[in-house]
Amino acid sequence: MASLDQWTFYASQFLESEALTEEANALQEKLSLYQVFLKLYEHRRELLNDILRLERGELVLPNVKLPYVQGTILREPYLVTNLLTGKTEALFHADCRWTIGRHPLQATIGISDDRLSRVHAAIEYVAQQGFYLTDLNSLNGTFVNGEPVHQPILLQDGDRVRMGNLCFVFFLCNSTQVLASGFPSVEYSTPITYSPFSITASAECYVNHLHTVRLEPDQLPVTDARDAQEATFSLM
Repeated sequence: MASLDQWTFYASQFLESEALTEEANALQEKLSLYQVFLKLYEHRRELLNDILRLERGELVLPNVKLPYVQGTILREPYLVTNLLTGKTEALFHADCRWTIGRHPLQATIGISDDRLSRVHAAIEYVAQQGFYLTDLNSLNGTFVNGEPVHQPILLQDGDRVRMGNLCFVFFLCNSTQVLASGFPSVEYSTPITYSPFSITASAECYVNHLHTVRLEPDQLPVTDARDAQEATFSLM
């Protein structure tokens, strides 16, 4: 029967062999990746350059500073994008489905990119849910935040989408806000000296630290500007 020391020795040997196996597998994986990149460097250097530029976020459409697609849900769903011409435009579609690809006639959003399939992917609005991105069995795949798209995925505000050489950010707008007009309410306790012909203030007044308020004669809440000499007031 093996002693405790023998069992300890066998266990340490087993653990060492397991660790060596994991290291060997990791080394083999790195070697395989190196061989792939070596083949790309020798035979498809332009593709390797594109991969490196995509990784650095440098590969974008020409003449487009920030490629983006915005899904908007107001009276009806539509897309706002600058992918087509470099200028922002709204795209309406009766089926609420917009395809992206390199074919200018078959794809709703046609992009001149050899790494895009003719009809590469689609953005579709589903009522009460949102905008879904679907890869249409493209050759080079579609990715959201670096993850491949294998089934329709619900796009979220700020998602980064990549297909072929095309990279863009998806924004979502599904609400509106009506802002109040006029001056914001702000309290003043600044002595004001004025006459029927001139108004001066002893200190500058700011609204939200952004806009300097200029005081006009009709803004003074006094009943008789001819008789008053000083006033401390609140401007609403």
